[in-house]
Amino acid sequence: MARPVRIALEGGVSGAEACLLLRGDRHPFALTGAWAGGGALIGSEPVRVADPSADPFSLLDEQPAIEEDPRDDVVGGGWFGYLGYGLGARLEPVPPSPPRPAPLPPFAFAFYDHLLRLDATGRWWFEALWTDDRDAALTDRLGLLRARLAEGVRERPVRVGDFVATPPGAAGHLAAVGACRERIAAGEIHQASICLRLEGRWEGDPLDLFGRTARQPQPRHAALVAGPWGSLCSLSPELFLRRRGRLVSTVTGTLRPGMGDADLVRAGFPPRSVTGAPKIQAMRVIAELESTAREAYTGAIGYASPIAGLELNVAIRTLEARGERIWLGAGGGIVADSD
Repeated sequence: MARPVRIALEGGVSGAEACLLLRGDRHPFALTGAWAGGGALIGSEPVRVADPSADPFSLLDEQPAIEEDPRDDVVGGGWFGYLGYGLGARLEPVPPSPPRPAPLPPFAFAFYDHLLRLDATGRWWFEALWTDDRDAALTDRLGLLRARLAEGVRERPVRVGDFVATPPGAAGHLAAVGACRERIAAGEIHQASICLRLEGRWEGDPLDLFGRTARQPQPRHAALVAGPWGSLCSLSPELFLRRRGRLVSTVTGTLRPGMGDADLVRAGFPPRSVTGAPKIQAMRVIAELESTAREAYTGAIGYASPIAGLELNVAIRTLEARGERIWLGAGGGIVADSD
């Protein structure tokens, strides 16, 4: 049985640069903007890293039991990570994906029993899902993170080269758009989001990359997820799903009894705003027309908490990195009269 804990901390680090507090830690994440009511959620050193063979949707429902009447203003911890666009092929019958120049895992999730939180008023908190067997470890983490927050942060240089369209380049993308319009004219689909990949080289730490890029635009659903596999630096303004209790995002609804986050995300994934209409057929068109497969791009990034519920962004405006390679997906919804 986990006990929600919230402890006030002193520190003047901003939300965008807060990820720098995690330098050198395993599996860091950072969510800044409108997440959980506004501010920032950052964490590292998870107690469990999801096995690559696991069902990522089912993981969202694997949560610890919480003491009765938890505080409704606490996140405390939960699963944090991403669901890649390619998981949609596990849910719907679509053709094989195009080539993957730099594959990332289909998903990456880890369970954290503590985190640092900046609330909407600018106050920092240490939050945890406290258990007796983790008492000593959480006490140590509280002391370490409190000291780091009081000391402040220091940036390191990041170098990012020019981005160019991957083969077949701009001409290939224009051809894909033209083919999409032909399918719309034939009545196969109404609309599809056709994208291309822009790729470059980079040097640096993903923490510094996120701290620098998220500071200026201040997107509502910015996110950093990093691990041995690589990193994501998302500047997304778009919410995919949010669940509090039993309400879902702007299109409101009530989950049926017995339904959980796994059922909810399976039913909506991948986001329709980055696929098309009708959705499943648009996904088939995307698989046939795009020259490279999408990785995390147009999937979702966020968390599932036993207290705070579920919140996922749409992973657009997202830098993806593996080794020295860095890439950015770009595109838009194609309709009959698109130019």
